[in-house]
Amino acid sequence: MAPRPYYVAERNGKRTVQRREATIGRGSTDEGRQDRTATRRGATAAEEGGRKSGRSKEEKEDEEDDDTSLRGPALGAAMAVGLVAMVGGTVGLYGRGDTPLGIAAGYTHPRGGVQLQAAINGAVIRDDSGQKLTMKAFGFYDVFASRVQPALGLGLQVDPSTDGSVSPAISLGLAANFESVVLFGGVDVVEGTPELGVAYNFRYRSGRN
Repeated sequence: MAPRPYYVAERNGKRTVQRREATIGRGSTDEGRQDRTATRRGATAAEEGGRKSGRSKEEKEDEEDDDTSLRGPALGAAMAVGLVAMVGGTVGLYGRGDTPLGIAAGYTHPRGGVQLQAAINGAVIRDDSGQKLTMKAFGFYDVFASRVQPALGLGLQVDPSTDGSVSPAISLGLAANFESVVLFGGVDVVEGTPELGVAYNFRYRSGRN
């Protein structure tokens, strides 16, 4: 049962007795120890691989959330503004600090008016990350019997990169109502960004008519 310190070898018809350099028991112990070490290394590598795979999956999902495209909603907003332009007779350009590319349309009369505004940033056109879309109803009224009239805008901003995705858009400003042309300047009180707009009333008729 115990390991033998010698073994007999036969070569070319001659027998020789040689001493074993290492016992069977010791070799078996070393082999068992190596097997256990290899098993632990394999388990550690598998666990680390699972962690990396989980992180990669989470990062991929986060990137997909950040890369949500707003081209479809932006196109829908532009179509709505175009429809309002045909009905109301006033169309123009509108922009703010974080969404500078926009259009506006609505109805204008000497005592005030109302517009639908929609604007995007350059990331929507490039279909890149960081896209933003602002939509707002904007109204102005002749409170002081003047062409310069107080204005208020209420709407929302869509930003897929933020946790809430949708945040309110509230603006205060002044509109210079010349009946044929309306100039607007104000600030978004939520984000603190400036806003500008100009619109033309193609249904304007002079006092003589």
